[in-house]
This record gives sequence, C-alpha cells and structure tokens, in this order.
Amino acid sequence: MHILIVDDDADLVDLIGYALRRAGYTVSGALTAAEARVAILNRRVDLVILDVNLGDVDGIVVLQYLRRVSKSPVLVLTTHSDEREAVRFLDAGADDFVTKQFRPKELVARVRALLRRSMWAREAAVAPRLLQVGTLRIDADGYSASIGGQPLHLTPTEFKLLHCLALNAGRVMSNSEIVLQVWGDEHSRRTASDLVRVNMMRLRRKLGRDPGGVPALKTIVGVGYVLLPPSDASEAS
Repeated sequence: MHILIVDDDADLVDLIGYALRRAGYTVSGALTAAEARVAILNRRVDLVILDVNLGDVDGIVVLQYLRRVSKSPVLVLTTHSDEREAVRFLDAGADDFVTKQFRPKELVARVRALLRRSMWAREAAVAPRLLQVGTLRIDADGYSASIGGQPLHLTPTEFKLLHCLALNAGRVMSNSEIVLQVWGDEHSRRTASDLVRVNMMRLRRKLGRDPGGVPALKTIVGVGYVLLPPSDASEAS
C-alpha cells in the first residue's frame, strides 16, 4: 500500500513516514500542492495524508483536486481541535481528521482503518444491493443515494454512514457500533463521538425535512442514533 504525505513541514513528513514505513507501508512525500499533483498523477496512491495549511495553497484546494481524480481515502491533519475546520474539510470530501498532536500509533491505526474501509467499499461494489426506506433509495452497487428520485450528493463517508443506518432502519445504533462499522475500531471514545456527531449533523442537513416519505434521522440522547421509516417517524413526533 502506497501512502502520500502532503505537508510543507519536511520534519513532520519524515516523522510520519518513519512511523508508516515501520508499519509496512510504502511512503512518499510532497511539500507543495504542485508536488502533490505530480505524485498523484504519476503513480497509484492508496491513501493521502493532507495538511490543512500548505505553504503555497490552502489544503482544501488539494483536497478538491484529489476528489476530482481519485477515490483514495484522505486523512486530514489539523493544527488544533477546531470543529469548524474539520467540518470544512469533511464537507469537501475528506474521510477522517486528526490533530497534529497525534501519537504515531494513533496515526497508524487511523491509516489502517481507512485503508480497510476503502477495501470493504471496493468489495461491497461487487454485489449489487438496493435499499428503500420511505422515499430514500440507496444503491450500494452504484454507490449512490436519492430522495424521491433526486440524487443526494454525499461524501464517501456520508454514504457509508447512511448505508449503515439504512441497513439497521428502525433500530437504535450506539456510537461505538456506528464507528466500528463505518470507521473501524481504532478511535478513542472522545474522537469517535466527535466524528459521529459532525457527520450526523451534515447527513441530517442533506436528508432534509420533507414530510412526504423521507425517513427521520433521530438522536437518542445518551444512546445513539436511529434512522426511522416515515411511519415510525410520524408516530415518534
């Protein structure tokens, strides 16, 4: 597996590269957006670790380029625990984020989980699966979802999360259960809770509140989340 590290801090690139090589991965680095583009075009990249702030350009520009040319998972490095910054990159298509105060073992675990999820997604595409919850339709084979025939524009992580909830429609799922099925099991309890909350907020916004058959995404305080079919949602309200 080849991992590309995009960061203008050469020392940090070396540190991350050392940890990943010890874990058995092939690693290359790019210090600028231009170098990152060349690396992505010239060889297969299985995962990208991307700094939010590069010397020559905002990291979001590199992320947007990545999403146009590649489906490889992207792990974003943030400077501090700023939820707004994390949301900005998740909305643009990032799969996960970690602050630069990471421990090497934690970073390697995040990488391993993202690569595993990417592999599961490729395997899942082999067998077509259609799910219908009210007017919500999910095509796991086509990696697409729609509400009342109108396509939902979801990031890869949002699609996996929605698919997970739809497979368990009507059943409350705990944070830990959701994280295990969507992200893998290598997250701390605090990070997992933040990750689920941020993505649920974005997913709820995209589902909307059309009363004509759209399932409701409910938060069960202290327990978890549930995707309720329209009939159950109306009774719950």
